[in-house]
Amino acid sequence: MKNGGKFKRNYLKGAIADILNIILCVSGHNLKKILNKLAENTNIFLAQILKDWF
Repeated sequence: MKNGGKFKRNYLKGAIADILNIILCVSGHNLKKILNKLAENTNIFLAQILKDWF
């Protein structure tokens, strides 16, 4: 596997383990994207509140 996508070596054994590894990697990537978007939206929301408040 390439390390460009930050996939690490799969230490699990078997075909099912390969599939689980991919699912977990993709889930972690999607969770990171969701949390980044949530943080961005929270910053925008707080900036708007502070702008109106002061």
